[in-house]
Amino acid sequence: MEIVLIKSQAKKVIFVMKEALTVTEKMLEDLQALAEKQDSATRTQLLMAQAECDQLRSQLQVSEVQVVSKTKGKNKSNNCVDLNNKC
Repeated sequence: MEIVLIKSQAKKVIFVMKEALTVTEKMLEDLQALAEKQDSATRTQLLMAQAECDQLRSQLQVSEVQVVSKTKGKNKSNNCVDLNNKC
Protein backbone atom coordinates (compact mmCIF):
# COMPACT_ATOMS: atom_id res chain seq x y z
CA MET A 1 0.00 0.00 0.00
CA GLU A 2 2.80 2.37 0.80
CA ILE A 3 4.43 1.75 -2.60
CA VAL A 4 1.15 2.52 -4.37
CA LEU A 5 0.87 5.76 -2.43
CA ILE A 6 4.42 6.76 -3.35
CA LYS A 7 3.80 5.78 -6.98
CA SER A 8 0.62 7.85 -7.10
CA GLN A 9 2.39 10.79 -5.49
CA ALA A 10 5.23 10.46 -8.01
CA LYS A 11 2.67 10.47 -10.84
CA LYS A 12 1.14 13.65 -9.39
CA VAL A 13 4.55 15.28 -9.06
CA ILE A 14 5.43 14.32 -12.64
CA PHE A 15 2.07 15.68 -13.84
CA VAL A 16 2.62 18.97 -12.02
CA MET A 17 6.18 19.20 -13.39
CA LYS A 18 4.89 18.61 -16.95
CA GLU A 19 2.27 21.32 -16.45
CA ALA A 20 4.91 23.69 -15.11
CA LEU A 21 7.13 22.90 -18.10
CA THR A 22 4.25 23.56 -20.49
CA VAL A 23 3.49 26.90 -18.83
CA THR A 24 7.20 27.83 -18.83
CA GLU A 25 7.55 26.96 -22.52
CA LYS A 26 4.48 29.07 -23.34
CA MET A 27 5.92 31.98 -21.35
CA LEU A 28 9.20 31.61 -23.24
CA GLU A 29 7.37 31.71 -26.58
CA ASP A 30 5.47 34.81 -25.48
CA LEU A 31 8.65 36.49 -24.27
CA GLN A 32 10.44 35.67 -27.53
CA ALA A 33 7.56 37.14 -29.54
CA LEU A 34 7.58 40.24 -27.34
CA ALA A 35 11.34 40.61 -27.72
CA GLU A 36 11.02 40.34 -31.50
CA LYS A 37 8.30 42.99 -31.53
CA GLN A 38 10.37 45.27 -29.32
CA ASP A 39 13.42 44.62 -31.48
CA SER A 40 11.34 45.50 -34.54
CA ALA A 41 10.07 48.66 -32.87
CA THR A 42 13.61 49.57 -31.86
CA ARG A 43 14.79 49.03 -35.43
CA THR A 44 11.94 51.20 -36.72
CA GLN A 45 12.85 53.97 -34.27
CA LEU A 46 16.49 53.66 -35.30
CA LEU A 47 15.60 53.92 -38.98
CA MET A 48 13.42 56.96 -38.29
CA ALA A 49 16.23 58.59 -36.33
CA GLN A 50 18.71 57.81 -39.11
CA ALA A 51 16.36 59.32 -41.70
CA GLU A 52 15.94 62.45 -39.59
CA CYS A 53 19.70 62.67 -39.14
CA ASP A 54 20.23 62.31 -42.91
CA GLN A 55 17.67 65.04 -43.54
CA LEU A 56 19.35 67.38 -41.06
CA ARG A 57 22.75 66.55 -42.56
CA SER A 58 21.43 67.45 -46.02
CA GLN A 59 19.95 70.70 -44.73
CA LEU A 60 23.25 71.54 -43.06
CA GLN A 61 25.19 70.88 -46.26
CA VAL A 62 22.80 73.10 -48.25
CA SER A 63 23.13 75.83 -45.64
CA GLU A 64 26.93 75.55 -45.67
CA VAL A 65 26.95 75.86 -49.46
CA GLN A 66 24.67 78.90 -49.24
CA VAL A 67 26.87 80.53 -46.61
CA VAL A 68 30.01 79.92 -48.67
CA SER A 69 28.39 81.22 -51.85
CA LYS A 70 26.97 84.30 -50.10
CA THR A 71 30.24 85.17 -48.38
CA LYS A 72 32.58 84.60 -51.33
CA GLY A 73 34.06 87.80 -52.62
CA LYS A 74 32.74 89.84 -49.69
CA ASN A 75 34.97 91.94 -47.50
CA LYS A 76 36.48 89.68 -44.81
CA SER A 77 35.64 92.27 -42.15
CA ASN A 78 31.95 91.96 -42.92
CA ASN A 79 30.60 89.54 -40.30
CA CYS A 80 27.09 89.63 -41.68
CA VAL A 81 26.04 86.39 -43.34
CA ASP A 82 22.42 86.63 -44.39
CA LEU A 83 21.11 83.92 -46.66
CA ASN A 84 18.36 86.26 -47.85
CA ASN A 85 20.83 88.86 -49.26
CA LYS A 86 19.87 91.53 -46.72
CA CYS A 87 23.40 92.36 -45.57
